[in-house]
Amino acid sequence: MDKFGTLYEKWRKSFIQIAFFITFVNLVIEIVMSYLLMVKYPGMIKLDSVPYLLLYIVLPSSLNFAICMFGKFKVESDHISEQSKNYISVLTLTGICFVMSSAHNVYAVLSCSLCFPVYITIMFSDKKMTRNITVISFFLICISTYFGSIDGRADDKLLYVDLFITLDLLISSYFIARYLFRLEYEKNMLIKESFIKQSQLEEQLKYDPLTNLYNMSTFFNLLSMAIEKEQFPLAVAVIDIDNFKRVNDTWGHDNGNIVLIYLSQLLRAHCSAMGQVCRYGREEFSIIFPNKSSKEAKLLVEDIQRIFETHQFEFFENGSITFSCGIAETSQSECKPRDLFHIADQAMYQAKSTGKNKTVIFGDGM
Repeated sequence: MDKFGTLYEKWRKSFIQIAFFITFVNLVIEIVMSYLLMVKYPGMIKLDSVPYLLLYIVLPSSLNFAICMFGKFKVESDHISEQSKNYISVLTLTGICFVMSSAHNVYAVLSCSLCFPVYITIMFSDKKMTRNITVISFFLICISTYFGSIDGRADDKLLYVDLFITLDLLISSYFIARYLFRLEYEKNMLIKESFIKQSQLEEQLKYDPLTNLYNMSTFFNLLSMAIEKEQFPLAVAVIDIDNFKRVNDTWGHDNGNIVLIYLSQLLRAHCSAMGQVCRYGREEFSIIFPNKSSKEAKLLVEDIQRIFETHQFEFFENGSITFSCGIAETSQSECKPRDLFHIADQAMYQAKSTGKNKTVIFGDGM
């Protein structure tokens, strides 16, 4: 309920405002109806004007305004729970409906207004509240009918027929509310499943499907974040497998994929604790080293180079596969991610052009 706290608070205040509005409108209607009955149809009123005004205008209106003021005070209080405030906002409307149906019991339709609070409880997604408000409304309808039996409808033979119909509508309202709860739950589950699938799809789009490393777009996003957070010194390594085209052309793309997967696993195992490993594209990989100098990054990459060079692939028993690496470093927040990558890429090509299977830091002998 906490995550909906602000929304529920807004609804509670709206319900209190609605209660005041209904009370005001009801007062206006009562005054107009009283005027019409006294002036146009004086024979319909059995009481004197003063007792009539007190009983059918002053008393119910005073009760309604008192209920509204009590509800407003309570929902704005800091000393009661959020759930209690939810109950009070609904009970405020319930109380107003009860006063109207009791004061004007000659109008059977007013008793049906006690069905409305049952539907309002749906907004709070609280089945227990719906059940409790239904029970309270049930007894209030019975009390309102009792007032009718000793007042305006004392001789009305259809009074208890109206009671039966009203209670039937109330019970129907309860089951409809329960059905709407289930419908809302199923809708929320569909939305949740859709959100999960969307999140999973977005997550999948961050990774290279073959190696399960971050892909190129994710690499630049991560690099941008590292620069924005000023995780300096910040080193970037660009790795390219030497003579990889020959591997694919000679032993096939399936074996080429084995090489890519092995290198990706090797890089992840040795670098994940220090940085983020990505597959930039084809046989090229890139690594972000936050808070690491180019010299620290070089030591780690050279260890991986030695392990990779000595690994014996089943399809290539009598030789070794190597990679070249270029590293660039920055401590400037103005540095652009693509510029930093291209600098490291230049260093990588320098490593290839000077013998391959080596790591070159940009600026060292270039």
